[in-house]
Amino acid sequence: MLALRPLSAGVIFDVRYAEGRSERFPEFAADLLRFNPDVILAVTEPAVQAAKRATSTVPIVMLLVGDSVQTGLVASLARPGANVTGLTTLVPQLASKRLEILAEVTRKPARIAFLRRPAAVNATSIWDDVQSAARQINVAIVPIDANEAGDLERALAEVARFGANGLLVDAAPTFFLERRLILDFAIAHRIPAAYGFRQFVDAGGLM
Repeated sequence: MLALRPLSAGVIFDVRYAEGRSERFPEFAADLLRFNPDVILAVTEPAVQAAKRATSTVPIVMLLVGDSVQTGLVASLARPGANVTGLTTLVPQLASKRLEILAEVTRKPARIAFLRRPAAVNATSIWDDVQSAARQINVAIVPIDANEAGDLERALAEVARFGANGLLVDAAPTFFLERRLILDFAIAHRIPAAYGFRQFVDAGGLM
């Protein structure tokens, strides 16, 4: 989360980094507002939600947010309304397509674990899409839940216990930040995996 303030010689950037702990965003939003910023840049949906709850007057620019209409951040893409604008992406909604591609390279019968963040606002709709796709291509899939970075080691152990021969990783910011841990697990267990961000592949992930 970042706030911008004017300065006679330029701009002041006040930055707050949650280190994967989304529960800190309300505290950060309140702290940044003490500086009377001209604009707040919020990265990920939890950060935007926290900033929106904290102020209805300071402009908020959002990044790395899924369906911002469905999550209630904006009224519509054409007319966001209120004080929130920025970039929205449908990357999370592509999870079912990533599942279809992953199933093509997974040995049969496919047993795929879906690493997801159930606290996300759109988690239910994404899981519904993934389940529907799994039924159509006759793939066994099980949700493995991890809301925060501290949940990941336990969640990955569940993937191993499930005996997964494929791993679908949701496009959650927490997973992006902890991608090295997830990548090392998939490589060590020789599990083909599909990810929601290109950076996973850049760092050695499969697809």
